Amino acid sequence: MVLLSSLIRLLAVVTLLPCFLFSSGTAEARSSLIGSYQADILRILDGDTVEARVRIWIGQTVTIRVRLRGIDAPELKASCMSERKAARKSRAALDQLLRNRTVRLTAVSGGKYHGRILADVHLQDGRSLSDIMLARKLAKPYRAPSASWCSDSPA
Repeated sequence: MVLLSSLIRLLAVVTLLPCFLFSSGTAEARSSLIGSYQADILRILDGDTVEARVRIWIGQTVTIRVRLRGIDAPELKASCMSERKAARKSRAALDQLLRNRTVRLTAVSGGKYHGRILADVHLQDGRSLSDIMLARKLAKPYRAPSASWCSDSPA
């Protein structure tokens, strides 16, 4: 029985983990995972990225970085003081919204950086975190390349 349980867990991880970690092709060609995934927020990395423990199967979790789809928050390591200040404010607001929270991830796809996924992240009441961050002007709509947040000269 223990061996069967271990084999089922291994199969779940081997089958689902690559979906979270890898993607290929252009952003338009990437496919998203269907469904909704419950995730516990472990920490806030910046205004548009969190680390979460995602439930991928019964009794199975993956700890992974999740980037909020559709937004671009200011960078903590920016070259100018105004962007760094805005980044701290953005991260603090996201921390306030998510501290010790469980969220739902939908439209999960591979991010452009290895080991991070891109997802629509929703609070339990259904509100979109990206929409909240945009409404509070703590993030901008995502565009490549990123628009500058700097209103002063580099520090």
